[in-house]
Amino acid sequence: MERKKPVSRIAQFREQKGLTQLELAQLLDVTENTIANWEKGRSSLNWIVRTINLCKIFQCTPDQLIEYVPDPEPVETKPKKPSLEELRQLINTHEPASTRNQQKAIEDSPDPEPVETKSKKPSLEELRQLINTHEPTSTSNKQNQTEVCE
Repeated sequence: MERKKPVSRIAQFREQKGLTQLELAQLLDVTENTIANWEKGRSSLNWIVRTINLCKIFQCTPDQLIEYVPDPEPVETKPKKPSLEELRQLINTHEPASTRNQQKAIEDSPDPEPVETKSKKPSLEELRQLINTHEPTSTSNKQNQTEVCE
């Protein structure tokens, strides 16, 4: 039997969702370098392989491996990191003055007719809410995850 090694598909899935490495890092509360390392296989994929094997052994999904219980320890909240746009505005370098004037003119003009778009990219906030639900994914999502992982 030919021995196979695991190769990360994180970049492929990230790109399908239309996310940058920075956006994914912000969602997961890790650094952009961590995401790059995961995608390039510079950090071990053993923990993912072990999780997959646990799921096969117990015939469950990764969501089912974890139970969320009340935590008696006080939660330390990190201050919200400013977005790139907020940082640009803070240093006032987000666009040249001529572009700002053009943008102001556009904002002052009447709203154009709405344009239909194919599919809306989920916002970072929507993805954060998805991560923070702590509920198992729906049956259809589980089926899709199973198909992707096989």
